[in-house]
Amino acid sequence: LDAATMNTVSSLRVNGLSSYNNNLYFLAHHLLDGFGLYQLNTNDFSVSIVKTINPNGTNQTREGIIVRLNKMTFKAEAAKGEMETWVSDGTADGTKVLFDPYLSAGNSTDLLATNSTHLFFRGWDGVENKIWKSDAISAFPLETPFQVFSAIAHNDVVYFLGKDMVSLLSGLYNFDGSRFVLLKSFVGNNLYEIISHKGKMYFSMV
Repeated sequence: LDAATMNTVSSLRVNGLSSYNNNLYFLAHHLLDGFGLYQLNTNDFSVSIVKTINPNGTNQTREGIIVRLNKMTFKAEAAKGEMETWVSDGTADGTKVLFDPYLSAGNSTDLLATNSTHLFFRGWDGVENKIWKSDAISAFPLETPFQVFSAIAHNDVVYFLGKDMVSLLSGLYNFDGSRFVLLKSFVGNNLYEIISHKGKMYFSMV
């Protein structure tokens, strides 16, 4: 950019900026509109609000906007105080909490991993926290025979680190589309973090 093309968006505390469907979107707090999702017109640099997420909130988000499954996803605090995973197609009606049938204080969703077809997140089912599978439109809980520490999509397969609460063995699992499969168990170790790097997965044990 040169000096003639540089412009600023005033009166907003911008948190994230993302390109989606040839438009620019960002999360921000405005003194009048509150915290929400905004669209920036790059022709005249006008700003319009897509949807107010929390009219009384500030920059309550843990990350910026990430495009997954052809939708924008982001973490944000709703009006009731829950930190939720949101999805948006760039419209007000299409901007909503990913899925939480039990919206109440303290029950938050936590996005774990995404492959080319589904999002996997942790959320409350009314009794306990479970792992959910979603196509960004609807979601359903998965029977998870272990406590989940973390997850990652590697070569489009989703892998989980977890601990079987019966045997107390930690292990590496994958999800084959319908169920969890234990690939390897580890005695006396808790597995906390997993990353993908140069075609391999690495994880830490404590």
